[in-house]
Amino acid sequence: RLAAGGPRLALVGVGIVAGAAVIAAVLAGRLVMQDRALEQATGRLDPGDREVAVTWGGATDAFPRLNRYIVPRMTTLTGQAPAAAMLFREASIQGRLVNVRAADDLDRWVRLVSGRLPTVCRPSHCEVLRLQGKGPIPSTPYLNLIEVGGAVLKPGTPFAPFVLPAPHTEQVAHAVRYHTPQPSPIVIANGVAGLSRTNELQTFYRAYGWFVPIREGDVHPWAIDAFAAKVQRLTAEAEAGTDAFDVTTPTDALAQAAASSHAASRRLLLLGGESGVLLLAFTVLTAAALRRDVGDARRRLRWHGARGFQVELHTLTEALV
Repeated sequence: RLAAGGPRLALVGVGIVAGAAVIAAVLAGRLVMQDRALEQATGRLDPGDREVAVTWGGATDAFPRLNRYIVPRMTTLTGQAPAAAMLFREASIQGRLVNVRAADDLDRWVRLVSGRLPTVCRPSHCEVLRLQGKGPIPSTPYLNLIEVGGAVLKPGTPFAPFVLPAPHTEQVAHAVRYHTPQPSPIVIANGVAGLSRTNELQTFYRAYGWFVPIREGDVHPWAIDAFAAKVQRLTAEAEAGTDAFDVTTPTDALAQAAASSHAASRRLLLLGGESGVLLLAFTVLTAAALRRDVGDARRRLRWHGARGFQVELHTLTEALV
């Protein structure tokens, strides 16, 4: 019967394959669209709203120990090691105010305006770049700050809000310029560990920060829950110890971005699902046209002495094929 089914039977088979292929393509396209929409929504977030930041503050040099503890745990989030930075609160050295900062792998994060990149900082010879401010940079034998150039942070630098003051609006900036003296220099050194060992600022408050930016495509829609679980585990481990880490995560912003991507994919699922349903409905109608032939075959089987279960088994097998 199957071999002699003719074009109508072939049409039923083609309809089943086409309907299933359309639905499969819609589901795959929905996932691709959802992933792309989440990637675009993530890219529209401000850099500070799409990064995991862990900070620690105190007046002692604990960076090597803290770094060994936190870096492996943050690397599990996206597979990339965090960017490390530090800052001292505004310090008075030889009667001059200066804001001293440091970051590891500084060449990745700055664009030179003048001069050259600094070597790795040692307290006895710590080369720095000027980021903001005017005036001379103080120096002592215990913290020998040597200016080798000027620079600006590249767009998207994960620790930019950490090492630089928040920008004012134009109106506020004008009032600040009019009523206050020139701001003290902000300088940045290459290497957190070297600067943190300086005896000159041994009792000064400092803050360390580790930052993992969430780039476009780092988190996929099907991995949002897994990423949130990793962030929760990192937060629990960081805040459970005696070192008092402070963890800031972008899970809420990513959840909102994922929600917008779900809305875009649902529209595609609605349109594509309708096409698949129409094809399958056409297949059912075509199959219904074979009903008389199936009925004739069942009657012939009974006439030849087939039992009831054998007739039903024959019909079911033909339908499955």
